[in-house]
Amino acid sequence: MRRATRLIVDLHRLANQAGAGGTGDIGDILAIAAGTLGADAAVLLRPADEDGALSVVRAHPAAPLAPIRVPGDLGTDGGAGEWDRLGDHLARSLSLPDIRWSRDADSGLILALGYAGDAEPAPAPADDPFLQDVLQAVLLTCRTVEERTRLTRALEGSRLAVADADRTKADFLALMGHELRTPLNAVIGFSELIASQAFGPLGSARYVDYAGTVLKSGMDLLAIIDTVLDFAQGSDRIGTPEDTAVDLYAVVSTACKLVQVRADRSQVLVDAAIPEALPAIRGDRRMLGQVVVHLLSNAIAATTPEGRVTVTIRRAEDGGLVLSVADTGIGMTPAAIADALRPADRTDIFMARRFKGAGLGLPLVREIAELHQGRLAITSRPGDGTTVTVALPPERLIDRSAATAP
Repeated sequence: MRRATRLIVDLHRLANQAGAGGTGDIGDILAIAAGTLGADAAVLLRPADEDGALSVVRAHPAAPLAPIRVPGDLGTDGGAGEWDRLGDHLARSLSLPDIRWSRDADSGLILALGYAGDAEPAPAPADDPFLQDVLQAVLLTCRTVEERTRLTRALEGSRLAVADADRTKADFLALMGHELRTPLNAVIGFSELIASQAFGPLGSARYVDYAGTVLKSGMDLLAIIDTVLDFAQGSDRIGTPEDTAVDLYAVVSTACKLVQVRADRSQVLVDAAIPEALPAIRGDRRMLGQVVVHLLSNAIAATTPEGRVTVTIRRAEDGGLVLSVADTGIGMTPAAIADALRPADRTDIFMARRFKGAGLGLPLVREIAELHQGRLAITSRPGDGTTVTVALPPERLIDRSAATAP
């Protein structure tokens, strides 16, 4: 009884060690079971196929053992008359004259204790229910350790898969960054040459103006691409906004020019109702430009032909400014709004419209708004359009005369 009690305590300790990522394993369990019950060897077996083969899971002392073939007419359910027959078969297979064994009905695991000829074997389990219970406790511990080890390996595999997916995403974004920046840098470089008339006059002042618009649009687009890719990679390089005076009227006007081609292609009217006498905003002009471009792009993508997108700026009750972009498009459900605000995700309704944006517009807008101590709000209903507002606090307002030129 004392030996059995000590065995149960040791088994409990090993099971806890295995569950906590410790060093306890099945080999230790077999060693303790053999030593406590006076056996010369302990072997854990598992059914390997339907033809009666038993594969060796672990053995103590450790030794390479081939699968054991059980005769087809010999059961392994521990029924009357089969203890001695299976014991004799295992004894011949393991080269030990005397075997005591037990089987776990749920997992099919078999624990076999082997005794040399000069050892005094334990009573046969069929003749000693207490010994059978002890062997079942050993089997249960082995099964628990096996399951915990399997779970640990599965979790480690999942962790490695996630890490591999992150590396793949980073590689893809790096490639996309190169593929986007390379042609865009060419556009910027050549438009700068044309705008400066480096090789002679163009013949018309309009061409110079057009080239300047292409140059500025290209530089703004390059800045947006950099920020979006950083955001998609989970980078913190979006950083702190610059504290420069920004003319929101100029920012909105530039953004409308950037999306005009897309709007014309989609047959969507973009209307800007921005009073020129607005106070300037203390913030980052590039970031605020990204906010307006993303909101306009999303609104155009969600609006059916002949629809309208309206951008307005008004004074809030607290003295701040509220930028609103409203569309007459397909609208969104509350669940779709929640999806759209998740980084690197798109709503199903936009997918149905074959929305071709980066899917990062609203999360990026929200982050930029919060960097300016502002807040983002969305009101929408399916079939009734969407209005996205960005409220900037009065602390961000400065004298309009201090605003920088676009």
